[in-house]
Amino acid sequence: MLDPIPNPITTFVKDAVDGVHTGRPFTDRAVSLESAYYSQVTGQYITGSGICLKLESGPLSKKDARKVGLEFAISDGNYQVNCIVHNGSVSTLPSPKSNEEMTHALRTVTESIRNGTKVAFSGAYVSFNKDLVFVIDSISPLNDFRASQLSDQQLQQFLDLCRNESITPLELMMREDTLWAELFAQPYLKKAIMLYCLSPMRKQDMMHIGIVSSVGEGKDHLIERVIEPLVPCGVASSGKLCTIPGLFGAMSGEDINSIELGLIPKHNNERLAVSEFQTWNDEVFGELMNTMANGYFTMQKGQVDTRRDAKTNILFLGNPPHYYDEEAHEKREMLAAFGQYTFQIISRLTLIFTQMSLAGDNAKDKIRDNIMRTMDGTFSSGNMMETTSMWRSFFREYLRKVSELNPELSRLGPVINSSYDEIEAREQFKEAFLLRSNNDYRKYQEFTNLVKGFARLDGATKVSVKHLMMARELFEESLATLTDEFNIKAMAAGVDYDLVTGFELAKQKGLVFSDESELRRAGDMTKAQIKSLVEMGAFMELSDGTIAVSGEFDWNKVGGKE
Repeated sequence: MLDPIPNPITTFVKDAVDGVHTGRPFTDRAVSLESAYYSQVTGQYITGSGICLKLESGPLSKKDARKVGLEFAISDGNYQVNCIVHNGSVSTLPSPKSNEEMTHALRTVTESIRNGTKVAFSGAYVSFNKDLVFVIDSISPLNDFRASQLSDQQLQQFLDLCRNESITPLELMMREDTLWAELFAQPYLKKAIMLYCLSPMRKQDMMHIGIVSSVGEGKDHLIERVIEPLVPCGVASSGKLCTIPGLFGAMSGEDINSIELGLIPKHNNERLAVSEFQTWNDEVFGELMNTMANGYFTMQKGQVDTRRDAKTNILFLGNPPHYYDEEAHEKREMLAAFGQYTFQIISRLTLIFTQMSLAGDNAKDKIRDNIMRTMDGTFSSGNMMETTSMWRSFFREYLRKVSELNPELSRLGPVINSSYDEIEAREQFKEAFLLRSNNDYRKYQEFTNLVKGFARLDGATKVSVKHLMMARELFEESLATLTDEFNIKAMAAGVDYDLVTGFELAKQKGLVFSDESELRRAGDMTKAQIKSLVEMGAFMELSDGTIAVSGEFDWNKVGGKE
């Protein structure tokens, strides 16, 4: 039975979503052309958002031969609106623009076509040359589309509340009464999905995850009931329905201003989920490799060469090869579902889970109960729906907000390196990643990104030992190892993570400190924290006033636990 969520946190979250703090309720901002598309019938003035395609420019008409018309399409992936913006006479078309406004519109449309950036626009349909066209009244880049509606002040208030109630934001996100009501999952999978739901703002932030399990394990349910309602996420088709032009886009002739938008650039700074990836052709994986590593791709046709940003988290969900036998084959054989590019794709996956059962053998009753409740509509009506919607709205904005953070790694560099070296030395790691070389520096970058990811989920601006431990535990879980040799017993004994961080930082600076002030600066600690560490035996106060690091101190023996 879950302990109830502390009332101050629930109240704060509800007030934030309802706009009590700011006067602006959270809105579900989505790229949509539905209302603009259907306004063809009514001709009413409408606003919308989308991505521009197929720009053509030329004389507006024979009557206004010296005036320019910019014709282009705007798409959201489901609907398309054919638009025009012009500087002609009002007798030809309504809403004429000045030369400066036309230049602004041309620049906005061109940038949207080249980079897949979204635009906001307004206008109305009119008849022109026996066709219906949408005449643009205003158009501008949608620069704040991905900006969080959660203010800096609200973020800090939420983090303070969590700290006061002794619960972390990640623990809240992993609860069955917040985001995971409709799907039962193991804690390691919940953590991986929450990391995946962070938005990759930089190339180094990208986090790709592979999950290979038996059929009927609820992988599609994971996308539909957890990920898609929470954050923007594209879903790639399976088998031959998923084409390279569909993923990346296609160029019409050699016209750089006529590039069809692909699924990956459409979700730049967002996410893409691939269901049944084992049905993909090998050539699709081949084209995907550079994008997964670099966060962009280039398109060439004739003399035209254009680049598209694609900083996109990718989640691969699929089944093992048809011949796989759990008793006859090693787990590593499940990864052969990636085809001839298995080794290269694995190198680019931050986390890999190869388990026939994702929920575990003891979860049957809970899974059946969730299936029945879903079929009865329990989650789609009444108080359950309202509560789930509230938490999704809040954490959607929270995840956007913390994705902008860039927690500092370097101060814990030696500790992170030491922990990674221990993992890299294990035979399981070598068998999985070092079959063709002695080093895989991409894996090191992915590990440090995991550490930063956990810090972001915490809303932290600096990485701590706590985040390192969580990253290491999840990383090793993905390698199917059963041990974790990094201070787990000490954490179970109730030791504050900040004490561990301060102690490790101080050890990097030296073994003896002239006074308490020098030790405080070295470990970025308070007097109270130093006092606690002295009482534990981590530091020794010497007769001359200096403080020394205890060479015999062992975190695993804190509290008398072995």
